[in-house]
Amino acid sequence: MRRITMTAELIKDSIKMLQMIEKDTVQVLLEEDILVPDIKPDLSKIVSIEGKMKILDKEISNNVKIEGKIDLKILYTPLAETDDFPLIPLDASINFNQELDYPFLEKMDVDIVGNVEHMDFEIINERKLRVKTVANITSKVYQASDKVLLSPQNDVEMQLLKKDAQYTDIVEKKKAPIDIKEELALKEGMPEIGRILNWDINIVENQKQIANNKIVINAAVQYNILYMSEEIDAVPVLFRENSEFTQFIDIKEIEDFSDSKVDFVLNHANISTKKDSEENTTLFDAYIDITTQVEILK
Repeated sequence: MRRITMTAELIKDSIKMLQMIEKDTVQVLLEEDILVPDIKPDLSKIVSIEGKMKILDKEISNNVKIEGKIDLKILYTPLAETDDFPLIPLDASINFNQELDYPFLEKMDVDIVGNVEHMDFEIINERKLRVKTVANITSKVYQASDKVLLSPQNDVEMQLLKKDAQYTDIVEKKKAPIDIKEELALKEGMPEIGRILNWDINIVENQKQIANNKIVINAAVQYNILYMSEEIDAVPVLFRENSEFTQFIDIKEIEDFSDSKVDFVLNHANISTKKDSEENTTLFDAYIDITTQVEILK
């Protein structure tokens, strides 16, 4: 008896994929003493304190080294009463460094975001307060890989063990900056602006659409500005405004994508007062620096 061995040719196809292989959140406790600048009056009582985290830099080697800061907006009443401004704004920052340990970081990409979960404070004296911050740092680790698919040639009959597998491929991952400059006018009946006490900005997505190798994003900037007027017996006034913007981001041609994700990172913002054509202070001059992050999934 003669044994004959037949070798069937297999067709190899490879697909390149970018997948998120790790997502983790670590909690850090930061403590910092904040000094009242010489140009500010002595503090008596803290009315409010808010903080927002910014990731300034990251370095990937055997681990991930993060450099960041928490921008503080503090509102306090002065020790000595004043008729002009009973509430005093104070801006400060807490700088921090953090290391995240991940194995096999070669040829990987890491995205870092952070948020402030809780803040507490203690007044040490009229020129110093101690701020304690609980913050969350979330990291997403991405890795590019090649998946090999095997199939027999059309004219060869073979029995193959088949297994269905589902993968989520990030077929496009882009970052694009956008600067927004605009004037915000007080609504009718609101008193003229004397001094800005505090402000907060949020960016929210309204809708998005992918067509013609572009993703078109419509979003809104939500402004919350607390200010004092120069009127006698003035009380704090809250100004709110929503301002929409549209951003076009170029992407590669993609067929049969399943979903997309959009995130906004507020890099820098500034709000100041401005006089109108009649020399009345009824305008806020806003400048915002944003990075839009896009993921196209398949």
